[in-house]
Amino acid sequence: ANDWSRSLKRLAKSAELKLHALTLQMHTAHVLSAHEALQVRNATIEDIKAQKNWLESERTSLLSQLQQVTEDRQKVFHRSRSAWTVLRASSPRRTEFQHKIQSIKEGEYAALKQQVDSLRAELGMTPIRSLQSLLDEKSAA
Repeated sequence: ANDWSRSLKRLAKSAELKLHALTLQMHTAHVLSAHEALQVRNATIEDIKAQKNWLESERTSLLSQLQQVTEDRQKVFHRSRSAWTVLRASSPRRTEFQHKIQSIKEGEYAALKQQVDSLRAELGMTPIRSLQSLLDEKSAA
């Protein structure tokens, strides 16, 4: 009977051990699953941090470029204001040159060109190029 009692105790202890081992396995599986989820979440957080840092770096770079563009625009604006002032001051001189050119074109030049073209035509030659085509060519160059 003593052996039977010891056997019964041993069976009870074995059953308790199996129950505890099974519970321990379930807890281990939960811990491993939670650990894996935590690693995935940490990797995602690190990716987001890296993207945020990259975006912040891009933002800083773009702001720097924008500041440079603004400075360049202001320099050009100030130069163009100076150029405009010079241009307005030289306007009477420009008008004087334009009148002189117009006077020559309509006066002596026109009369001489007509004579030269007439003589060339009598000799079977083509007329000379117009002054305007020469001026356009010079302007294009």
